[in-house]
Amino acid sequence: MSTIFALITSPSRAGVAIVRISGPQALNCLSILGCKKIPQSHQTFLQKLYNPFNNQLLDKALITYFKSPKSYTGEDVVEINLHASPFIIKTLHDILLQQVGIRLSLPGEFSKRAFLNGKIDLVQAQAIPDLIASETEIQHQQAIKQLDGELGNLYEKWRTSLLEAIALIQANIDFPDEDIPTSTISRIEEIVKTLITEIKNHLNDNYIGQKIKDGLNLVILGSVNAGKSSLINFLTRNEIAIVSDIAGTTRDVIETHLSIKGLMVKIADTAGIRKTNDPIEQEGINRALKKSQNADLKILVIDLQNPNFDNDLIDNKTIILLNKIDKINGFDLENFINKHNLNNFSDKIIAISITKNINTSQLIKLIEDEVEKLIPKLNYPAITQERYRIILNNCLENLNYFSLKNNIEISAHELWQTSVELGKITGKFDIENILDIIFSSFCIGK
Repeated sequence: MSTIFALITSPSRAGVAIVRISGPQALNCLSILGCKKIPQSHQTFLQKLYNPFNNQLLDKALITYFKSPKSYTGEDVVEINLHASPFIIKTLHDILLQQVGIRLSLPGEFSKRAFLNGKIDLVQAQAIPDLIASETEIQHQQAIKQLDGELGNLYEKWRTSLLEAIALIQANIDFPDEDIPTSTISRIEEIVKTLITEIKNHLNDNYIGQKIKDGLNLVILGSVNAGKSSLINFLTRNEIAIVSDIAGTTRDVIETHLSIKGLMVKIADTAGIRKTNDPIEQEGINRALKKSQNADLKILVIDLQNPNFDNDLIDNKTIILLNKIDKINGFDLENFINKHNLNNFSDKIIAISITKNINTSQLIKLIEDEVEKLIPKLNYPAITQERYRIILNNCLENLNYFSLKNNIEISAHELWQTSVELGKITGKFDIENILDIIFSSFCIGK
């Protein structure tokens, strides 16, 4: 196998850059760069690096060697900490590229080799980019738990149960003239029933894991000049949207994101909803309505000076924000609720003034409470990839068809297919596992 290398830190200007080399020639690369001392594994040492083509000093670098198999990839790995000079990095790349059997790493190739060498499973591998991309505490917690093996261990536990059931059936296929013992039938049926229940519960998660990873969608709706743009600017503490008394200023969806209670929330300010003959403005309104249909949470901003709104926009995902309360003398919230038939949503209605900062802290608290309701604290690993969800639904379909009343070979095949599907998630599937279970109960000498 070829030796690969790549810059594993950001290419933007920084103080230090790290180049990772993995493969059988990792140590030889150090010799090429003028290192005369073979480093001890898992120790870091300071070394002068030389350009072998002109013998000039290239840099003083900190070098760490990880001897196979105790490395990230399972191969010999060298990591070189250099000064982050573009010239130094380019020169080092040029030197390594001119060596036989050494090439630049392909995207994800270090992690791919780690998987192929049994250092991580596919679930852990897919947690790595999630961990790198995490911007909030909960995103980080979910990714780190997945990288630590929690989600993969759950799927592997299910696969191990399937392998036990398959082994029990397989052992009886060899004796077709004998009935399967009642205790064996009970054990197989118990395994299948438990798996169906646990997979169903796992799938019935309201996409929590994926929402944590990708972020919740919060859409701000309302009529023109209701204060939508002022709201998004207030929430983000930034001038994201243009605020103007001119109707129809926002014509497209303006998006930003922020962390709310440790969760990533993508906030969209949308075009003011009204009747218009302007095709561009109408397209913005259509986009606003479409965006709201897929929202996890909505804030409907109503101008109390001109409270025109469509009740069809309100559902159990909607916070109703009555804005410009400072402009209304003696405002009666209860009377407003009754007049507009909003009694079913009274706990999500708040009257504020964004510009005068009236009741804005209560609004923040209401938003935080609604966000927390959408993502309850989990005591089990959640599905983070749509790929897993598709495979698990396939498993559930196979298990629902399973019956020992069918031909025994067909029954075994249904469970086999389910174990193959589960193996696609983690990347672990081996007939040796079934053979080990079957023959582990044999006597010595058999």
